[in-house]
Amino acid sequence: MRSELRNQVFSNLVKVRSDLRHPRGYLEKVILKLLFRRKRDYVPWMPRDLFIGTESRCNLRCEMCANWLMPKEQHGSMSFQGFRRILDQFKSYQTNTVIFAGEGEPFLNPDLIRMMKYAKNRGFTTEIFTNGTLINRSNVKDLVANLNQMRFSVDGAKKETYEAIRKGANFENTMNKISLFIKTKQDCNSKVVTHIDFVYMTLNRNEIVDIVSLAHKLGVDNVNITMVRKMFPGKHIAQYDEKIKDLKVESESVPYLLKKASILSKRLGMGFSVTQSKPFASRCNWPWVSCFISHDGFSTPCCLSTHPDVINFGNLFETPFSEIWNNPSYRAFRRNLMSGDLPNCCKECGT
Repeated sequence: MRSELRNQVFSNLVKVRSDLRHPRGYLEKVILKLLFRRKRDYVPWMPRDLFIGTESRCNLRCEMCANWLMPKEQHGSMSFQGFRRILDQFKSYQTNTVIFAGEGEPFLNPDLIRMMKYAKNRGFTTEIFTNGTLINRSNVKDLVANLNQMRFSVDGAKKETYEAIRKGANFENTMNKISLFIKTKQDCNSKVVTHIDFVYMTLNRNEIVDIVSLAHKLGVDNVNITMVRKMFPGKHIAQYDEKIKDLKVESESVPYLLKKASILSKRLGMGFSVTQSKPFASRCNWPWVSCFISHDGFSTPCCLSTHPDVINFGNLFETPFSEIWNNPSYRAFRRNLMSGDLPNCCKECGT
């Protein structure tokens, strides 16, 4: 009863003070620190970021991803009606950002633009992760108008590298698609922020600096480097697990290249960040500030562990998210995360 009362008080405070919609920045660190210290498994706010896997199919067969190895019966698309049923369970004054991401390519979903418009009209900030290959003149204006953040996955600064990693894609065509988006953004005087996400591995180990130069040439705002890691932790596919081990870079030159790329990006006036690949630790904050919803409505721990058959906390098409967010299984998961008693999907995160 006390937990429910605290939740109501917090929600009322949020409605009055828009700057306290979510525990962000310094406030977020302070609150999370208190939660961890006191072993709090009840979260008195809705998730800040809502990741929705509207599409689990993909048009590429990337070297570092196991999507194309998944059984076809596990692939699917979320309908627009399903998307509405999910999003209507959230409020923009509580949950800030709707992120179209997951195990597949969002642009394969025929209702993607309608979903973006609906989220934007509801007052949410919108963001998408895409390989960029399906952007064209018929959808680019809608994208520019309905997105706040556009993230392009580009893992090679050179044609031969990019095409060796992103199998099925053509380097020149993808660069043209990104250029089309940037030009349309400029023509429409849009403030959508653009990113290139670069997964660092043995196949592109010498192109960290080059990807910054390429991003600047294209007119992209930011570059994020992510160390290669196993996708879909908790799933075991022998040929894929061995491949990931071979793709990991064990090199003393990495810090030097990252520093060089960071210096170049600063000189060019670009943003630059690095997402380290580390196993889940007791300080992981995902279950307190974010959530992932699969194409078939299941709530899973994060955007890496997207398969409900590995772990899930309930289905939003059957149970309201407000009841799922602090249900016994979610709270037990948070307690285990804090104590170090991790499920397999967390033990394998970053490995």
